[in-house]
Amino acid sequence: MLAGGTLIHRGEINFTQAGSTGVLVDGGTLENQKTIVANGVAVDIQGAGSAVTNTGTVTATDGTAAYRVGNGASLTLGGAGTTTAQGSAHGIQLAAGAKALNISNATITMAANGSGNAIENTAEISGIQLTDTTINVGGGAGVRTGATLAAQNSGTINVDGSGTGILFQRANGAETNGDFDLSASQALVVNVNSAQGKGVVTHTQGAVKTALASMLNMMTAPPRWRCRVARPASSKVES
Repeated sequence: MLAGGTLIHRGEINFTQAGSTGVLVDGGTLENQKTIVANGVAVDIQGAGSAVTNTGTVTATDGTAAYRVGNGASLTLGGAGTTTAQGSAHGIQLAAGAKALNISNATITMAANGSGNAIENTAEISGIQLTDTTINVGGGAGVRTGATLAAQNSGTINVDGSGTGILFQRANGAETNGDFDLSASQALVVNVNSAQGKGVVTHTQGAVKTALASMLNMMTAPPRWRCRVARPASSKVES
């Protein structure tokens, strides 16, 4: 457990028992330079202002998430390392009551046969921001959220299999009533690499504003999956 201060991790943590937690961060900074693996939660964020710099690997082999951001907590994630999630685990889960998530220069890779999402916004908070972030997703979503991301984001989301780059709806599949605004996210590119893949799917009564002309590259997917508005939004603006 890290409570304030900085922990530099240069060893190996590998917990195979279901429901395990690798490292608990309560308001401090974790610098991971090697390996953290857990069947449950690899890194549990429980404090406001927590930060992780990952130049190694953080992996959830199953269970909840590689990173879980808890009630009242926020996470700034950076570093050139890799976050991976397998089985039912998400890459990052913003649990109920989480406050904020900012990701910079990080890579999140989901197992091809996994069912989790790279970013799962259970807290349904707005303003999640991706900066030079790479997300690789197979069967789940790169980002599943019922609240809009920050308007300005950058990086790459690669979609393989039946996955979705950005899925804007509630966790139970119900529509949301909020606006979806990525109007300043021309530097966020979604590559759809399979015929079953989807770029951006929105399920909302609110306005939809995107920069799709520059955001989406449909490699083999049919054009109808460029952007799917699951029901008529109040307005739709593409730039």
